[in-house]
Amino acid sequence: MTAIALRYLAGGSHHDIGFGYSVHPNNVARIVDEFLDAVAQSPELAFESMFIEGECADDWEWNVDRLKTLEIVFAHKKGGQIRGVCGAIDGIAIQMTSP
Repeated sequence: MTAIALRYLAGGSHHDIGFGYSVHPNNVARIVDEFLDAVAQSPELAFESMFIEGECADDWEWNVDRLKTLEIVFAHKKGGQIRGVCGAIDGIAIQMTSP
């Protein structure tokens, strides 16, 4: 399940992934949805804690304290060599604008 979801997120098509993993293309979408739901519900990631709700329901701001904590934890795990990053996927560093 994880391999299928990661392959899809890396840019694979439903048909190519289905053929490669002997899974029907319709099931690829279901597997990706289940994988992303599981990731979103992971307490280690706590996506909802990265934002602070503003005055309006659609007005959200970055939780700077939470992002700073993630940056410090990530830097510690990587030996302090990478600063200003709160996470990485597939070894790719993505530059983010400071809040």
